[in-house]
Amino acid sequence: MNVKDINNLVLFLSLIIASTFSLAEEQATEIIRNLEGVYKKRYQSMYADGEKYTAEDIIEIIPYQENSIYFRFHLEFANGHFCSMYGIAEYINDSFIYESKRYLDPEDPPCTLKISIDQNLIKITDAINPKISSCESYCGARGTLSDYEMKIEKKRKIRYMPTILKSAEYADAINEHESKD
Repeated sequence: MNVKDINNLVLFLSLIIASTFSLAEEQATEIIRNLEGVYKKRYQSMYADGEKYTAEDIIEIIPYQENSIYFRFHLEFANGHFCSMYGIAEYINDSFIYESKRYLDPEDPPCTLKISIDQNLIKITDAINPKISSCESYCGARGTLSDYEMKIEKKRKIRYMPTILKSAEYADAINEHESKD
C-alpha cells in the first residue's frame, strides 16, 4: 500500500466516523424533539390510615444541548412518599443517561438514571448495571425509580419555560453538569 492509498483510506475512515457521529446527533435531536414537554398523570392514592388523596406525577424535559436534556420530576407513591430529582442527561445508545455527582448518602452507589422512549412510553430507571436501584436517596420509603413508566400521550407543551430556565434547580443542574468536564 502506498502513501496515496493510505491517505485515501484515512480519509474514507474519517468520513465514516464523522457521518456516524452526525447520525447519532441527528437521532438525539429527533428524540429530544419527541421528548420535550411536561408530562402529568393524576391518580387516586391513599395514606396508611385509609384516607384517599389525589396524587400527581410530573416530568419535565427540555433540550439542553444538541445531545443532552434537562429533566426534572416529582413522582408520588403510596402514603405521600415521593421521588424528586433533576439534572442534565446525555444521549448515549438510544437513551439519556444522568450520572449524579451529588452523593446524598456516601453508603449508596452513585446515582445513575436512564430516560428513554419505548413504543408509547417514557421510561425512567435507576436499575441499570448491576440491576440495583442507585438513586434511592432521592426517594421516600415507598418511592422507587426502578422501571417507572408514563404514557407519551400525557405530554403537553411547557408554557412556563422562563420559570424553568430561571429556577435554582436548572442552575444547579448546569453547575453539576459542567463540573464533570
